Amino acid sequence: MQEFHFVEQNGWPVSAKQENSLSVLDVCKGSHVTISTERVLLTQTRVSPETDNLPFNASTTNKYQSTVTTISRKRHLSFRSSKDLERISPADSSVGDVTGSVKQILISYVRAEAAQHALRLKQELSALGFTVYLDVHEIRSGLDWQDSLNYAVSNCEFFVPLVTPKYGETQWTNREVKLADVLGKFIIPVNFLENWPPKCLAIQFATTQYIDWKTQTQINAELSEGSTTATDIKVWDQRHIRLVACKIKELLNKAREKAQLKKMSLVKRKTVVKSCTLVEENNEQASQCNRDGCPLVVICVHINQRELGVEFAEFIRGMGYEVWCTNTGNSEHRLDCGGWGVQERETFQEKADDAGVIIAVLSPDFIHSRTCQQQLYYCEQRKKVVPLLMENVQIPSWLELMLHSNTYTCVDKGDYQDHLPTLLQKLLDPKARQSPNAELDEARISYAVKQLNKLLRSSLCIYICGPTVCDNINTNTIKALGQVLCKFDDVTVVTGGGYNTEYLVSHAFLQETQKSLKSHRVWHVLPERDRKDRTKDYPQNSDGTFQVISFGQTYFCGNSLEERDQIVSKALDICLLVIGDADLKSVKLAQKFSWNDHYVIPFVVNKNVDSAFTWQLSQGISTEDCQALNDTEKTVEARASVLRDVLIRVQDNLELEHREEASQEVEMSPPKKVPRESPSKCGGTSSKKTTLKTVNTIIL
Repeated sequence: MQEFHFVEQNGWPVSAKQENSLSVLDVCKGSHVTISTERVLLTQTRVSPETDNLPFNASTTNKYQSTVTTISRKRHLSFRSSKDLERISPADSSVGDVTGSVKQILISYVRAEAAQHALRLKQELSALGFTVYLDVHEIRSGLDWQDSLNYAVSNCEFFVPLVTPKYGETQWTNREVKLADVLGKFIIPVNFLENWPPKCLAIQFATTQYIDWKTQTQINAELSEGSTTATDIKVWDQRHIRLVACKIKELLNKAREKAQLKKMSLVKRKTVVKSCTLVEENNEQASQCNRDGCPLVVICVHINQRELGVEFAEFIRGMGYEVWCTNTGNSEHRLDCGGWGVQERETFQEKADDAGVIIAVLSPDFIHSRTCQQQLYYCEQRKKVVPLLMENVQIPSWLELMLHSNTYTCVDKGDYQDHLPTLLQKLLDPKARQSPNAELDEARISYAVKQLNKLLRSSLCIYICGPTVCDNINTNTIKALGQVLCKFDDVTVVTGGGYNTEYLVSHAFLQETQKSLKSHRVWHVLPERDRKDRTKDYPQNSDGTFQVISFGQTYFCGNSLEERDQIVSKALDICLLVIGDADLKSVKLAQKFSWNDHYVIPFVVNKNVDSAFTWQLSQGISTEDCQALNDTEKTVEARASVLRDVLIRVQDNLELEHREEASQEVEMSPPKKVPRESPSKCGGTSSKKTTLKTVNTIIL
């Protein structure tokens, strides 16, 4: 990410707040602009009165007194998404220099599961003398959020992920931990799981040393004392946090000693990963090019498709590439016994890191295999992944979210032999350049997220998601949902504008609002149009556009229902998943909320539905709360009371995060600029008042 800094002609820096009010004309009129992609040039120039408005050329350079300081800058790994725009916009806050956020330790965590744990762990580590990066404390404005994070990961010594059940299964923890791994950072996970390694990070963490949040001895001691929260990861006592912080310190000191003996840097270690999609062009810390010699293609295929794997391998070798297939070798029996061991994971990691392209053959066996899922979790974002679909497989939502692919080549039709050679050539040929269509789509969706966030400002904003076709819905339960939501202050209920469940809940909420004379709001978010026929589920016109809903307010965004779902799942913090039947569309949308690290609260309204699976869909609430919330044998009033308590806790967590961010914004805001005397009054050679229109130098 390139940086531009401005200085006045007397050498005084222009503050970020002043930059926000500058136009291009203010900067460039009568000025000389210096741009360098390699270095940062810090130039201080004093201009004499007679040359103040002269153009910069060879005849005038000797009239300048200049001091030039050169500072080398490395470009860093960078990835951006709508999370950047969920923060305060630059117009609302001064943009700080991302280089000010360099810390020794970076804590990575799932917001809905471990936000409070991260805050308290930072306090303990800070008390031990470490500088700690925590996103809520370092964010200074909207658009510099990701730059700050990229810089922090690139320059920290130690990366400490809090591995809770959803860690690695949300978009940003998944990318952060991979970014740290790609850069070769020293990673010290804090484990909150019963079994290690975590299912989605099993390959990356195959041999990683970790620290338990509590030892088994500590848990047993608490249980013997009659504690009911000994195994509850939501409750982490300060004494246990302090012990974990001390263990982290011990490991960090050992790592530093080893690094000193080997004369290596813990900050700037170069990765061994080749052709990594996370890195920018010309990055000095990670390699973007393929390995030397023949490019390697790794084929991920389930063991039951062994013959298909051999067929693919022979076909790709015929194109002149080296091939390694996951279902060949001595690891087959381990797959039948419940997954790979450490040796097999290390082998896959080595091959995947060296590969230029990963081909995933998506069969039903592959999608339901834990080992195959681990392979995709490891390769996503690190590598260019080519999905090949077979046997009319229905792509699950977790796979859609990871691969970001709308087109799949079907193996059964045999057309892969026509498309695959051209595709591999585009991906592996160093002279080929890919179109930035994905980045453009992401930028468009990010802008839509920002606009929706501006529209839906309230202290509690809840998205209602449920089946559009459902029988046997208890109307008393729907009414109870409306009553619970209405009891809060400043509530905005948002729906997708669908028939049945979403309509009934939002309408019941609006009726309760009118009775209580509160100023709550109902918004329905629909796409501009959709090419498919959605008239069964939504109020769609014959031309593909959608109608305005008869109550509340309607907002149109996105060019399809899929795009609309991406926007709302990124913009809103809470999803109330109303379960009336086994509706896959609403479940997929709820999983998108989870992927974006937002709260998901499932609520069953049909007694005929098995509620045992609801805890798998929930995020940010305890298993006990989820079970109590969906116990259909309880009265509607009792379940509604549990829902109210859950929402209070979620709202408290969100408000605490916002207070932390707001307090840090105030703390890190620069002081007001104090008027300074003109250089002419201090004996300077210039008698003309310096203005921003006479800016002479840009620092890059």
